[in-house]
Amino acid sequence: EFGAIIATGENVAVDLGEARGGIRSTEAGNFDGVLAIRTFVDEALNLETSDPPPGRQLMEKMISGRYLGEVVRLAVERLADETLLFRNWRQAEAFRAADGLSTVHVAPILQDASESLEGIEALLRDVYGVSSSFAERQAFRQLVEAVVHRSARLVAAQFAAAVRLGDPPVAQPHTIAIDGSLYGGIPG
Repeated sequence: EFGAIIATGENVAVDLGEARGGIRSTEAGNFDGVLAIRTFVDEALNLETSDPPPGRQLMEKMISGRYLGEVVRLAVERLADETLLFRNWRQAEAFRAADGLSTVHVAPILQDASESLEGIEALLRDVYGVSSSFAERQAFRQLVEAVVHRSARLVAAQFAAAVRLGDPPVAQPHTIAIDGSLYGGIPG
């Protein structure tokens, strides 16, 4: 009935039935109804991307794996400017350059259950060249969690909208087939 890809990009397809035109792509990533909930990070990301150009794929830029690392990086950059957190991280190329923080590292960050967040410390040190305090590692993990949870909530809202499109009264249970690296690779 419904299909979704949640990976470097994202989209949802709906089977409207033969009478209503069959299977349709919702082009959900280009939904611009997110304008009211966008943050300073979303605006900065929107302005720095050229493909897709600013003003396009606004929902996708808030959800998909292609952008989650950059959303986190932009938030770290802002926090470094406005708080005492992450101040020494600004010297690292990963936190200065667009797309310097990879979404590939989101899962290991979320999976680090060690008492002192040793996995995050090693990742920051060995991959990104950053030394970190325990408080910074905690804050960084919480930031990554918040970005991932926001993405998941927006995806859930897309699914609810797709079900309402396919079955306006939501008269029966539905199945959504989901695939993609972000869906399969992020814990929780």
